[in-house]
Amino acid sequence: AGLYLRIPSLEDKGYKKARQIMDIFDGPTPVYLVCEDTGKRLLSPSSGWVDVNPPMLSQLRKVLGGDNVKLVD
Repeated sequence: AGLYLRIPSLEDKGYKKARQIMDIFDGPTPVYLVCEDTGKRLLSPSSGWVDVNPPMLSQLRKVLGGDNVKLVD
């Protein structure tokens, strides 16, 4: 299980906003980043994992776009 985010790059402003949102919802769910610039899939360190909830997902979809936020069970 995990939360997958497709982002343009780790330097992207949208990703930095998303990170600020996720920092509020600290929790047990791993966060995977798919970077479009490098094609790499990265696992966030456990300090960046999240407590998944509808408000957080809604905010992330606003910042990154609905297609770029996927929750996988």
